[in-house]
Amino acid sequence: MKITHLPHNESSVFFVKRFRQLLWGTLLLAVLSILNVLLASNGAAPLTVVSLLVLVSIIMLAFYLIKINKESLARTIFLWAVAIGVVYISWVNGGLRDSAALSYPLIIIFSALIGGFRIFLSIFAFMIVAIIALGFSTVYNLNPHPLNPFGLEQVLDSLLMAVLAAYVASTVYTDMSSTLKRLGLENIKAIRSKETIQLLSERDPLTGLLNRSACEAHFRGLSEQLDDSETLIMLFFIDLDNFKNINDSFGHNAGDELLTAISNGLKKLLQDSDAACRLGGDEFVLIAKRDKKFDTNKLADKLLEVITTPYYVFGTTIRMTGSVGIAISPNDGKVFDEISKRADIAMYKSKQLGKNRYSYFSSHLQEETLRKTSILNGLKDALEHDLLDLHVQPKINLLTGKTESAEALLRWNRSNPYNFKPDEFIPV
Repeated sequence: MKITHLPHNESSVFFVKRFRQLLWGTLLLAVLSILNVLLASNGAAPLTVVSLLVLVSIIMLAFYLIKINKESLARTIFLWAVAIGVVYISWVNGGLRDSAALSYPLIIIFSALIGGFRIFLSIFAFMIVAIIALGFSTVYNLNPHPLNPFGLEQVLDSLLMAVLAAYVASTVYTDMSSTLKRLGLENIKAIRSKETIQLLSERDPLTGLLNRSACEAHFRGLSEQLDDSETLIMLFFIDLDNFKNINDSFGHNAGDELLTAISNGLKKLLQDSDAACRLGGDEFVLIAKRDKKFDTNKLADKLLEVITTPYYVFGTTIRMTGSVGIAISPNDGKVFDEISKRADIAMYKSKQLGKNRYSYFSSHLQEETLRKTSILNGLKDALEHDLLDLHVQPKINLLTGKTESAEALLRWNRSNPYNFKPDEFIPV
């Protein structure tokens, strides 16, 4: 069994407090036992009283050792003194049949509670040996004094043992109840902390939507559930148009308020299996699993309605537009990175078409995007190596024969492996 210890200072204070309580209880029991023995006036009374007085002295010594911060030594001396003293009292009073034998279980319990494993083990072994030896001496009448007839002394001894046992049990119960209550509270705190950490690891701190990693995990989970050809996963990639102007004109706080308001609108469109995510900045993703008969255009229109709704932020009404790209799994990809990139491509197509609209990904659109990317990369190389040529086309007045103007023409004839035409690379 693994034992979880309290912090050092707190643990020391706790054990010293309990040890002091046990010393006071044992001291009271010893004093009452002395009075009980004196009143009984049996033959072994002097030896018993001397033993109890020695125990009282050791208890006082233990209090002193605690005061000078030698609490561990005090516990060791006290436990061994009690064990040896009680065994001795039993031996001089008739052996195992003496009422002092009732304290043996208490001694073992005391050693377990305050002594530590080594002391407990050694005292337990000592008590076993003592019980065997006392049993032998009792059977063969080897004790210094015979057992007195049962009387009031034994009744009072038994009563005192019962009271001490009840005191120890009450103390242990109080400690256990307090510890369990504390552990319960700590467990609740740990669970809440875990939930908070989990929430922070999955959620965008501003909008409360899923972040990118959680969005990917959600998509992966839905993909694993695709078990028929009638179900599709739609990924809507949303980018707010000219959002930078909002931050520049009204400040970042207003921009954050607007993002939060739009996020709340997106949440209202979700069904149980859907997810809305914020990838960062003004980019959002909405993931929805539907059957093939579902009207995707209708959901895309609702997305645009959420974005174009006038929002009252910081005393100003702000109107936004957004561009949406749509990719559908499994046709457009089965991996999140793949399908989100394709939805992103479709979103940029919406921007090129004038913004505030949605577009679907297609293979033609991907080819167009790849060609534009190739143009952009090729142009960088062409500019670095001076591969573009400027031609001038004169405009001549046919009546006068004079050149009145000229048209500048840019040509890319050298190192142009894809044969990009001017009407393709000039707009780029």
